[in-house]
Amino acid sequence: MSGIINLGVSALQASQAQLATTGHNIANVDTPGYSRQQTLLGTVEPQRNGNGFLGSGVQTDGIRRIVNDFTTVELRITGDNYSRLDAVYTNAARMDNLLGDDTTSLLPTLQEFFSSMQAASEDPASLASRQSVLSQSSLLVGRINSLHQQLDTRNESLNVELRTQATELTTLAQGVAELNERIAVYANVDVGQLPNDLFDKRDYLIQQISEIAGVSVVNNSDRTINLFLGNGQGLVVGPDAGVVATRSGLIDATRDDLIFTTAGRTQIVTDDVNGGTIGGLFEFRDEVLDPIYNQLGLLAISISDLVNDQHALGMDLDNHLGQDFFRDVNDASWMALRSYPDSNNALPDDRVLTLEITDVSEMFPEDYELSFSDSVSGQYTVTRISDDVVVATSTFSGLFPADVEFEGLTLTLVSGSFQGGDSFTLNPFRQGAKEMTLEVSNVRNLAFAQPVRIQSSSTNQGTGAITAGEVLDTSTSYFGTSEELTPPLLIQFISSTRYEILDNTDSTTPIQLVPPLTNIPFVPGVDNIMLPLDNNQTGVTSDGAAIGQVQRHVSENGYADWDVSLQETVEFITVDPDTRIISTQNYVVNAHDSAADIATGLDGIVGLTATSRNEVVLSNFSNGTGTFGVTLNGQILIGDNPDTITDSINSNVILAGFGITALSDGSEITISADTGLDFNVALAGALATDSVVVTGLGGTGLTLTGIDAVPFATVGGTIDLILEEGISINGAQDVFSNIPTLTSRFMGMQTVVTGQPTGGDRFTLDYNTDGFSDNRNVLKLAQMQSLKMLAGDEATLRDTFANIVDQVGTFTMQYAISRESALTLFERAESDRQSTSGVSLDEEAANLIKFELQYNAAAQLISVARGLIDTLLRAVG
Repeated sequence: MSGIINLGVSALQASQAQLATTGHNIANVDTPGYSRQQTLLGTVEPQRNGNGFLGSGVQTDGIRRIVNDFTTVELRITGDNYSRLDAVYTNAARMDNLLGDDTTSLLPTLQEFFSSMQAASEDPASLASRQSVLSQSSLLVGRINSLHQQLDTRNESLNVELRTQATELTTLAQGVAELNERIAVYANVDVGQLPNDLFDKRDYLIQQISEIAGVSVVNNSDRTINLFLGNGQGLVVGPDAGVVATRSGLIDATRDDLIFTTAGRTQIVTDDVNGGTIGGLFEFRDEVLDPIYNQLGLLAISISDLVNDQHALGMDLDNHLGQDFFRDVNDASWMALRSYPDSNNALPDDRVLTLEITDVSEMFPEDYELSFSDSVSGQYTVTRISDDVVVATSTFSGLFPADVEFEGLTLTLVSGSFQGGDSFTLNPFRQGAKEMTLEVSNVRNLAFAQPVRIQSSSTNQGTGAITAGEVLDTSTSYFGTSEELTPPLLIQFISSTRYEILDNTDSTTPIQLVPPLTNIPFVPGVDNIMLPLDNNQTGVTSDGAAIGQVQRHVSENGYADWDVSLQETVEFITVDPDTRIISTQNYVVNAHDSAADIATGLDGIVGLTATSRNEVVLSNFSNGTGTFGVTLNGQILIGDNPDTITDSINSNVILAGFGITALSDGSEITISADTGLDFNVALAGALATDSVVVTGLGGTGLTLTGIDAVPFATVGGTIDLILEEGISINGAQDVFSNIPTLTSRFMGMQTVVTGQPTGGDRFTLDYNTDGFSDNRNVLKLAQMQSLKMLAGDEATLRDTFANIVDQVGTFTMQYAISRESALTLFERAESDRQSTSGVSLDEEAANLIKFELQYNAAAQLISVARGLIDTLLRAVG
């Protein structure tokens, strides 16, 4: 009978275990991470008797949890991805709302700013219109500053969220480590004897960790697990857990870095965590927030620079040239905010560098890295961080300053002990919106007029018409003196197809500029640009000791004092503006070469344009007969006064063929030749009392008299050079001085003449004193909103901000779609896990009935066995 009782007891115990497990499942139906458990039963080894093996009942082998490793991993992966995308989308949506909302967006304020300029152009002298411009300018700056502040607020919130997530991550990691330690105690027991609830708790903590920061999981033989961050940092290794925290960035203190500490060693892991909420926050910062900083900063810098440049070309109500409208983008303190040294740079920390805005049309909202080679070559490179493209390379010789240009910026190494291995982060635009300020505070200082007035002479006979002109650059020497054009200019037509530009300081006697601008071709009937273009050309006029000298000689030119065996070498040095490669070209001037010969030779040198001219003044005429004879280049000219001699010169066909013309003021004759040929001047049939003073371009006069043995003089000409960008010249005293002065040909202004002027027609260019009704400059300012001046002249100012809004909107929409897809996968993984490991109350209720019946049946079996024993005992008794 004991066997029946034992069978009943084992069945009863098994049913109790199953009922307990079912009850545990029901109790934890809502416990996060709980896995349904199942009682493991096994048959007790049967006993053999004469009739075979009789069963010995059932035994409880243990409790196991129902899990599927695949669904667990899938849930972890999809949870990681969803958390990352949700963090990016949530923050990007806030930026989208900030930039796209009319109450916070920049576009309406930018439009109002330019509209106020347009309104002011209708009455540029109106103080009310000017005040409206100042008010809208202040609102524009305020809105840009406010947007930057909003970005700073979002950035600080991001730092706070990172700190919170890092703290939570550390707490969870410590929890996993503690569970590892407890679980390791049961390393060698059977599966049915494992602490299932501890495993569930650990898996749930790991799931939470993966949603904060993507981790990889490694199972150990002692049933513990190791957790590793993105680049192999051991977040949890057995019973030990590292500490995750944040600290201010080493390069930019406003951008927190994520740090990981274990075994006393701390490392920055910002770039290593790319999953979960933390990875999403970093992704948002890198892909959305930082680009907005740069794009908004670039826009602020572009507005400041472009408006400043145009405003500087104007004239205010006090006749002064325009000053900075907004803060100078290359203000020293502003430039200091554009570079950050790497914390690993060798001591001493004494490097000084500047990053200058040079051309906003070539700039893009990018960050860069400056890095020095580890070798002794001194080579350094500038790399665009976003795509790792090298945009500039140079070699540092150790001499300061050292410049390198790239993408509209100029980087200058100013001073310090730059060493191999040094690196710097260059952020040209991050602080641009914050640092923008309005500099103009008085309506009188708004430079709405242009400072040059162009007028046609009332005596002009032709149909030539000149435009009002445009000021292009007030930093040239012509605008060096306040409230004055230095010098004022006269455009004078020599003929219907030639003109010259003269210094009109004394309007009664205009003189040649230095270097001169004369004999310039004009094409009737088309638009003719009248002044030199801004192409970085310089001009130089031969200034050596022998130039323009008058020599008493029979036939040689103005260099007659040279020995015919002597030569002069003129050296031209070219620095290629792109490659910085230096090359040298030489030209040899022989003794007695005329200016025309020298100019012809120089004109063949690459990068040079050479012309020559000659001029001689005949004065102090004295004669005893009433008539006067002069021989000029073999032509005898007779007259009774300077005017009639001048007429003889201008009517001489042969002299005209040489390009020789003359002009008389009644007492002096100025003879000119645009070919630079030598002038040979002599007295013709002179009496002893005849005399004339001959003065060349060199400035020293020579008197020819009738009693001279040889009353003959040769006058040498001069050479004018136009040098392309990057070319300099060294002379040798006679033709060009050792280091001649190079003068920019660009005047900083331009005008156009159309129609058909005639010889003698004149147009004057002077300072626009009191021209306050002039609206040319404010119109230029108003038109800037529609001009494509940015992104390689492909985008307007409005386009630039609209592009920011579009990019953020598109980014947000893409992440919204990705987030929804990730949520679907995450929910599916949760459903899969629930179907495998979750508790079903219907199933557990059925089990309760089943196990209750089993329990009752086992109890009944014991009761039957007990009844049989009682019957047997009564029979025996």
